[in-house]
Parts: sequence; structure tokens; C-alpha cells
Amino acid sequence: MEQLSNTQQEVVNDFVSVALTKSLSTMFRMLNIRLRKEYARFGVGLIRPIAEFESLGRFKVHIIKVQVNGDLGGSLYFVINAYEVNIINKECLPEDVTSTLNHANKEMKNDFILEIENIIAASSVTDIAEFLGVEILGGVPEVQILKGNEVNSYLREECLNYKSGFHMESVLLGPDLNISPYVIWMFDQRFVTKLKENVVEPG
Repeated sequence: MEQLSNTQQEVVNDFVSVALTKSLSTMFRMLNIRLRKEYARFGVGLIRPIAEFESLGRFKVHIIKVQVNGDLGGSLYFVINAYEVNIINKECLPEDVTSTLNHANKEMKNDFILEIENIIAASSVTDIAEFLGVEILGGVPEVQILKGNEVNSYLREECLNYKSGFHMESVLLGPDLNISPYVIWMFDQRFVTKLKENVVEPG
């Protein structure tokens, strides 16, 4: 797998930081949920296992996936455990929705979490398209619930399915809420190819 040069890494690092900041600002304006980026890591090839997921054991984790199609193939993911989902719902939804257990309220709570990823993904897709000069579209968010210790295997399979050329993982922190969900990007080799075409090396 061809590695990124120092210049390419610097460009990607700056881009990822700006893109995440913009998407989180959009989410705050639309949903009044304040999150900030704690860190972001990226690389080529397969994503490394994330120890925090293994430590959750059999605890439920929600993975919201938005598939990307067009000039690039890949997906964007919002990964959040069930406890954090409940925190967000209690903070942001009316009490009669969060305190009453019926099908309609359950759907409303699920839809709210889907909307978070929808906002993050839509903003990120737009920024990635402009950054690389490509045409891509994000699909409809899909959610599945796994055990925490199954998440790394799932992400590895996703990497293999996309023949992942580039990945990014970022932990988000809620200064007002005790949550730390993950945002993850995976793209095929065309992401790296376009990046190399667009970045001018010094000298």
C-alpha cells in the first residue's frame, strides 16, 4: 500500500480538522448538540483495531452508516454506545418521548440519532467532494446494533469490502454531555489517487 508523503499528510490533517469542525458546527446550529473533536487519526490501508470498542464487551453499540457513491467508493460511520444514545435522547427530546416506552417513541429516538449522522455525513461529503474535486453522493443512513467487542471485526470487514485505501477515525467529546462517540471515514484507493493528483510537493 502506497504511503502518504509528509506534505500529503499535512494537507489531509488540515482538511480533516476543518471538515469535522464545520460538520460539528452545523450539528450545533440544527440540533443544539455541542461536540468537539478530541483527536483525529488517518492512514492508508486497513483501519487499526480501536481498543475502546473491545473494552465495551457485550455492551450495545449503535453504528450509523452512510454509504458514498460516485467518483469515490466508501462509507462514513457514526459509532456510539447505547448509554450515550440515551444521554443524547434525554437531553434533546421531550420528556414524554424518552420516558414512555412505545413503538412511536422508539422510532422517534432512533430517527434522532440517525439525523445526527445525516448532518455530519452530508457536511463531510460536500467538503470531501470540494477538497478532491470529485462528484460523490451520500446515501440514506443505515443503523445496526452490535456488541462492543464485535465492532472492530465489523470495521475490518468494511475495510476489506471497500479495498480501503484511506481511513480516518476521530473521537468527539461533549463538553456539556458525558459522551465520546466516534466518526470514521473509509474510502477506496481513488481517494489517495485524487489526493496525490491535487497536492503539489515542495521543491
